Formats: sequence, C-alpha cells, structure tokens
Amino acid sequence: MPRIVIYIGSLDRGGTESHLMRTLPQLRAAGLPVEVFVLSGHGVFIEPLREAGVPVSTPLITKLLPAGRGTLRRLVLLAGLVPELLVRMLWRRPAVAHFFLPTSYCIVGPLAVLMRVPVRLMSRRSLNDYLDTKPSFVTHVEHWLHRRMTAVLGNSHQIVEELADEEDVPFEKLVLLRNGIEIRPLSTEDRRQAARAKYDVSASCVVIAIVANLIPYKGHQDLLRALAMLPPDQDWALLILGGDPSGYRKVLVELVAELGLEERIRFLGETADVPQVLDGCDIGVLCSHEEGFSNALLEYMERALPVVATDVGGNAEAVLDGETGILVPAHAPADLARALQAVVENKDQRKRMGEAGRARVTHEFGLDASVGAYTTLYEALLRGDKVPTRMLVAPGAGDAAVG
Repeated sequence: MPRIVIYIGSLDRGGTESHLMRTLPQLRAAGLPVEVFVLSGHGVFIEPLREAGVPVSTPLITKLLPAGRGTLRRLVLLAGLVPELLVRMLWRRPAVAHFFLPTSYCIVGPLAVLMRVPVRLMSRRSLNDYLDTKPSFVTHVEHWLHRRMTAVLGNSHQIVEELADEEDVPFEKLVLLRNGIEIRPLSTEDRRQAARAKYDVSASCVVIAIVANLIPYKGHQDLLRALAMLPPDQDWALLILGGDPSGYRKVLVELVAELGLEERIRFLGETADVPQVLDGCDIGVLCSHEEGFSNALLEYMERALPVVATDVGGNAEAVLDGETGILVPAHAPADLARALQAVVENKDQRKRMGEAGRARVTHEFGLDASVGAYTTLYEALLRGDKVPTRMLVAPGAGDAAVG
C-alpha cells in the first residue's frame, strides 16, 4: 500500500503542528494513508494524533538519549537519525514524502532525493525572513531542493509570491493550500460568563486575547506598550495564551510591572482548548513583526471576535481591514493603541466585525476546504498525475486575492 509520510521536526504546540493535528485525522478517515515521522521524537500532539488514528513514528535513537535540547544531544540525534531515515526509505519506501518546516526539509529532503522517493513536497509556512538568521548554506540547500520538489506549497499568497520572486520556484510547481479550521457552534451566554469567571474578569470588562507563543517577533512588547497608552479609566484585561520555549516570559513580566499593568494581564501559558478561552473574550490580537498565515486569526474569527492585527505576511488575506477587524503597521505601538481603543470603546463595532469575521472564516477557511485540497493533491500524485492545474498559483494572483 502506498504511504504518505509527513516529516516534521517536532509536534510541540504551534501553528503548523495545530494545523496537522486538525487535518491529518480527517485525511486518514477519508482513506488516505498518511503517517508522521517526528525528527526530534517529542511533542504534545504525538499521542493525540495516535489516538485519532494517525500513525506517528519517532527515531529509535531518541529512546537512548536523555531529555533536553542541548547542542550535544542534537548532534547525537542527527548522527543516529540519518541512517535510520535511509533504512526506513529503503525498507518501507514512501510514495509521498511531505516536509513541513525548514528542519525536516533540510535534513530529510536531500535523503528523499538521494533515495528517489517518487513524490516530494515541501510546505512553506512562513515568509523567508528566517533565512536571515541561518548560515548561508541553508539557503543554498533549500534552493537546491526547490528544483527537485514535485510541488512547493504555501499557505498564503504572500508566501507563494515570495517563493517565486525571491527563490525562483517556478509557478508550475507552486500550490496555494490554505489553513482550515473547524466551525463550531458559538458559545452560549452562560458559557461565556463561566469562561470569564475562571480568569476573574467582570461582566463589564472588555477582554482582549493574544494567542501566540512567547517569542520576540510575535510582538508582545508592542502590545503591552500599546495597552499602557489606553485611557486609564477604560475597563479591559488581556489574556496571553502561548508557550514559553525560550524563557521570554520573564522579559514580558518585567515589562508588565514597569508599565503598571499587573492587575490587567493574565499569562495563561499553553492551553489545549483555545476556543473555550476565546468564548470569554471580546477582541483577538495578533501583533507579529512577521507572519506567513496565522491560525490564531482564524481561531479569533471562528469565535466571532473582531481582530486587531499587524499588516504583515498573509494577515491581510484573512482580515479585511475595516470589515472584520483593523490592520496596523508592525513595530508601531501607538497605531496599535489607537486601533485597540477604537474597538474597546465601540461594542456595536465589535459585534459587527465579529459577525463578519465569522461569516468570512466559514466561507473561505473551513476545515473541509483545506482537507479537500490535500485530498485532491495527494490522490492525483498517488495516481501518477501532475499537480491539478487549478491548484497552481498564477503569477500576480496575490494582488487580486487580498480583499
């Protein structure tokens, strides 16, 4: 039986990992033979995916290594990982190798080319700014791999246009395959008040949420500085949802104290049920300095929250400025403050934008559409056909897609 193997560095909580958690069980249920290989051997989604019927494999070497993520551990992991991947490709040859995120692409991609895996796919989930922080050979490896992929996928027009313009990926290989999200019934008023009571928020308070791991480029400092500019008599609170992979929370806590916002800010850490928290909120914020296409925006809109977001990457493909939310420049706390004040003060505007966002995400970004696109692509490639023409991105399509 042909196998579709998804390769990814880890399955810790993040946008791409959450996307796979939503999508892969649906593909498996539809009869597609998808499975996952997790290079690092760790991640909170490993067991939930297995429980949902998706086979997940981890490297044998990880069973011999101590816990941690130090440099020595990574080198030993890599030394054991490469031969295991080669053996796996010989022994249980995948029909499709699909690489998510740069780590899996740069490590497994060359091996898949060497072993002549029939179909090789790469999913780019961010703009290529991350290459600025990598050694130059990473760029060369990626460019070499691009020419040897069956198709290169992006989840926003901004990403695919950048792949074409800056990385010379031919348009006949470029596929736009957007994120999708499950559309659930909206919360009842009782559930809304219960969610607010859990975080000690009064009925009249305007609750703002940001769903983003605590990483500097996500712009949390900009948001805190913007909130400090709001009139002191406005009743608001901020819920910060996201993991702390590098200890950045300490910096943010110190800034909260410096700004005198301790009574208004709640750090909730990672949570498995983001929609439940959002049910008690009034506004969703994303203030990243760079972004490919954010799942958080879809999560806000699915819960009928108006959105205030920075106009970077694919954000404008999700949020319609003035209709479903407000877009502001990145690195601009004063602009962010003005946008937040406008929606905090205007309940009718919040309701109108939230309803428009809910309608937009239902029609444009439902999970069924995303799963259907993967199904169409995988089935065609498993038959030995080319990428369906309707999935390819035409030059300049990004300009027409926004708005």
